[in-house]
Amino acid sequence: MRQSLFGIIMRLGASLALAGVVLLSMAGCISAVQGASFQAGEDRLRAIPGVQSAAFTYTELQQTLSSQTVLRVRVEAEPGNGSPTHLAEQVARVAWAVGSKKPEGGISVTIETYPQVNYGLALKKKGWDFVTVGKPNPALFVLSFRDASRTLGEWPGRPPD
Repeated sequence: MRQSLFGIIMRLGASLALAGVVLLSMAGCISAVQGASFQAGEDRLRAIPGVQSAAFTYTELQQTLSSQTVLRVRVEAEPGNGSPTHLAEQVARVAWAVGSKKPEGGISVTIETYPQVNYGLALKKKGWDFVTVGKPNPALFVLSFRDASRTLGEWPGRPPD
C-alpha cells in the first residue's frame, strides 16, 4: 500500500511540475508581444510636419482587484497644421503601434495647439465612435482598447507610413 501511495504522490508531483513549466512558457510567449519602443514612436511623431514634441508614458489604472495599463501620449503641434482629423489619426495609429505593455486600460492622447483644436471630435466626425472626448479639455481624447482594435486591428499595430 505504501508503494502505491508513494507512486501516486510522485506522479502527482511530476504532473504539477510539468504543468508549471507549461504555464511559465505560455506566459513568456504572451508577454513577448510588444510594440515599437517609445523612442521610435516619438521620433515618428516628431517627423510629422508641424509636430514640435512628443512623449509616451504609462499609467496604471487601479480597479478593485486589479489594474490596467493606460498608454499616454502627449503631442505639441503648430496651429493650422493641416487637417485635425489627419493629425489625430496619425497620432492614434502611432500610439497603437508602440509600447512594451498592452494598453488594456486604453490610450489617452493629448494634442496641444494654440488656438486649441478638438482632435477627438474630429475623429468622432470621421466615424471613430469609440473615441471619448475629454471634457473640459478639448486637447484630450481617449481610445478604448477593446473598441479601438476593431478599427486599428490587433495590438501592436503597424505605424502609418
